[in-house]
Parts: sequence; C-alpha cells; structure tokens
Amino acid sequence: MANFYTVQGALQNTEQDAKRASGELLHGRSRLATTQYVTDGTEVTTDLIYIAKFDHPVMIDPTQSSVAVSATLDGSAVTMDIGDDPAWTHITPDVDRYADGITVTSAGIIPYGAAGVAVDAPYTTTEGGWLVATIIASTALNSGITLTFRTAYTIN
Repeated sequence: MANFYTVQGALQNTEQDAKRASGELLHGRSRLATTQYVTDGTEVTTDLIYIAKFDHPVMIDPTQSSVAVSATLDGSAVTMDIGDDPAWTHITPDVDRYADGITVTSAGIIPYGAAGVAVDAPYTTTEGGWLVATIIASTALNSGITLTFRTAYTIN
C-alpha cells in the first residue's frame, strides 16, 4: 500500500516539531463573514446588494458559503448571483463568481452552490473590495425579509 500526501501533508510529514509546518497557519485561518440585509420591497432586477467589503486580499470559498432567508419571499422567482463588485479595477470582476442563479424565494438556508447552481473554486483577490449580490430575477418582492449572507474566507 502506497502513501500519498497533499502539498500541505508533505510539509507536515515530519516527526520533528520544529520542522513541521502548522496546518492552521499554512494557508491562513478560515473565517466566516456573517452579514444581514432586510428587504424593503423596492428591489428589482439588476439591483446590487453590497454584502461585505474585504480590506485585504482574501480567498473566498463559495463551497462553504450560504444565504439564509428568514421567511418566504412573495416573489414568484427571486434569484441572485453573488460575485465581485463590477467597479473593482484590480481584477476582472465576475458578478457570479461565487454563486450563479441561486433561488432565494423560500425560507431556509441556500448554499452558494445549491443543487444545479455552478460555483467556481475558491478565488483569491489581489486587493480589498466588495462582495455583492446581484438580483437577476425578481417579481413582487415583499419587504421585511432578512437575508443572512454567510461567506467563508481566508485572509492571505
């Protein structure tokens, strides 16, 4: 039986404490940005919700991120993309880099990579900037519904 190691595993594969790489510090510490937005009923297609501004370069991991919807939205097809602020200049902005067409109509927790929704691999920014949600379809959106965005990231 052969043993295989990831890059991180190889750096940690030593019996000498002083030479072993720390798994916690090798690629930064995972964090979770938890932010809330309460709908006011005026949101329409192409509107942006600014979720959080990262002041440093970060690696955003959409596979560990979600949005929680507090109650059923009355809209018949409320969907959104989650990605970069279109005004970012240091990268080529991608409005659906982290979630592409997630349906947020029903109450519950919706992963950025919900069934049938494509998400990219974790992405590392080169400077700080805004994470935004773009409403891509909305009809008869009601007010007073809390959207809680939980975005996993690592400061690099």
